[in-house]
Amino acid sequence: MKQLNYRDQSKGFTLMEIVIVFILLGILAVAVIPAFTSMDDVGYQATQEGALGTLRTSWTVAYGDSKSDPTLDQIVAKVDTCSCADGAGITCTDVLQTDGTNSAEFGVGTADSVVCASTASAPSSIVILDS
Repeated sequence: MKQLNYRDQSKGFTLMEIVIVFILLGILAVAVIPAFTSMDDVGYQATQEGALGTLRTSWTVAYGDSKSDPTLDQIVAKVDTCSCADGAGITCTDVLQTDGTNSAEFGVGTADSVVCASTASAPSSIVILDS
């Protein structure tokens, strides 16, 4: 009489093995998902810093042209995607915010800095000083 070996009869996974795999996948998801959701804020911040870099460069060029502290209109004249409607602040389009809008408000602080106080998160204000 032929004896059947237990190993020969088992095909597939046991319920315990499947449960362990699902638990491990759940732990992995809890660790990884928050890292990806915070990437949006990093993108918003990088876009704002790029716009600030453009404004800083246009401030430097306007300062070189006039040999004095430039006005908001002189700074905006050097940037295609920014405008200064009321003379009190600069609005730049194509700067995506966390609230869904695609423009950021920038204002001029001291004569040698451009200050961003926008609605994006982390950080809420950025100061780029002229060096």
